[in-house]
Amino acid sequence: MADFPTVLVGMLPESALSVGVRLSKELLRKHAARIKGDKALIDAAVSSAWVTTLRLDTCGVAPYKSETEGDFSELLVVGVQAHAEVTPAQIGRLQQLLHIAVQYPLLLAVDAGNAVYLSLLPQGAPLESLVRAQVLPFVPEFFRYVAWQQESRPPHLMALFHRWTCALHALELMQNKPAVCADLPFVPLDSPQVAAQLAADLHCLNQEWKAVSQELKKTTNPQQRITLSKKRRHLGTQICQLLQTHNITT
Repeated sequence: MADFPTVLVGMLPESALSVGVRLSKELLRKHAARIKGDKALIDAAVSSAWVTTLRLDTCGVAPYKSETEGDFSELLVVGVQAHAEVTPAQIGRLQQLLHIAVQYPLLLAVDAGNAVYLSLLPQGAPLESLVRAQVLPFVPEFFRYVAWQQESRPPHLMALFHRWTCALHALELMQNKPAVCADLPFVPLDSPQVAAQLAADLHCLNQEWKAVSQELKKTTNPQQRITLSKKRRHLGTQICQLLQTHNITT
């Protein structure tokens, strides 16, 4: 299906792509717009959109449902072709709108021409849990990890969704690496929960490292500089140790 971003074509079976249907702007405006300006954003940012469903009869993967882990009876995948002049802020808002509007586990791909942005959110999860990352063409490990392979397809849809989540977390970490690190490799973690906790812990440590670095730049007091330098080195060590714990090395 030509309107689906290439990355989705690699992630989905042909049987699911073949049942995709076009989403009209009228439908998007009706169900996704939340506040004044959202309808105008959809008109300005979206060139075309398609949706397909992954369920047992479209991809051969069994559903999964539990009271604790949620309903993965089917997964929705939406591909949006954005206009070339769309801004990162508009893409961010568009992602929020579509994830709020769709009451299913959703993988969303926004193709902005010069970049593809992936995001996902389980059904019923708060918007703060939204995982999103820009697809980087120079990370072949990502494409190999998410590539659809009939012979090694996951046992159920929740496992497939978790694979996508771990892949996006790994991309997100590469793009938002802590300031003390060199380039980081693509390393998907064992579970979305572990990946999300790592992201939260690294964010806190990195923010503290940046704050200490700013203080260090401002002060000329020798004793304060020594204290701040020690604290910054300690934070840097903590960040590196946390990454090494998860077998992520710089």
